[in-house]
Amino acid sequence: MKRIAIAFVSVLSGAVCAAAVEFGFEDDAQGWYAGVDASRGMANFSASGGKIGFDYVTPSGAFDPMIISPAISVSALREHWLVLELDLTAAPGAGAQSFQIFYVNPSGSFNEPQSRSFSVAPNLGPQTVVFDMTPVQPTRTTWEGTIVKVRIDPGGNANATELAGYRCEFDRIAITDDTDRDGINDDLERFWFGDLDTADAISDYDGDGVRDAVEIALGLNPLTNDAEDLPAAIPLGLTILALCLALAGARVAPHAVAAIAQRR
Repeated sequence: MKRIAIAFVSVLSGAVCAAAVEFGFEDDAQGWYAGVDASRGMANFSASGGKIGFDYVTPSGAFDPMIISPAISVSALREHWLVLELDLTAAPGAGAQSFQIFYVNPSGSFNEPQSRSFSVAPNLGPQTVVFDMTPVQPTRTTWEGTIVKVRIDPGGNANATELAGYRCEFDRIAITDDTDRDGINDDLERFWFGDLDTADAISDYDGDGVRDAVEIALGLNPLTNDAEDLPAAIPLGLTILALCLALAGARVAPHAVAAIAQRR
């Protein structure tokens, strides 16, 4: 029974965790494509060396480079952190460049209200940009519902001169609730520990034999030893509860749930 529970939770939890989207570009562009051509300021879109990238060129019309994702399915309620690992090169001395991300719900299309804007400093070498999509910017709509496609516009009309002749590359693009990829929701991790460094996928802060990721997923306090006096039957009960949480949409790390079951 224990092995069946562990296996079932692992499979189910993996499916739930797949709600976040993660593009690493190890082999190809993974469905991302250029939304415009050289007439709008971008050329040579390609995937190589674990990256996707393109060259900025002088446009013949409006300057509006963009890359567009394949179809995705993201719960805006849960996944709200945009993570970009990128390398942006621009003219020497160029200032921060305007990036804009557009998002689409099932019955919608790309439009200005469904977007967020942020700045990226160029010429820093590889960098990681983490942006919270939740706060509503002026004239923009709420980040909500199911997100089925995104578009990233790395640059705007005012940046054509500074960017022409330079390049933008992405190593990773993700929309997630777990930016450090340790199996713990970032918001809950900050709530309990104050940062994203104290806990990780295998940590057990209070030393009670139940990993922090499991205690957080099950609504327990990961800072206090509240499991050592539990009777032997309780861990299986917690495993069943984890199944219910997974069915309800909670993210439960499979290895962490298995750790609870192993205490039996």
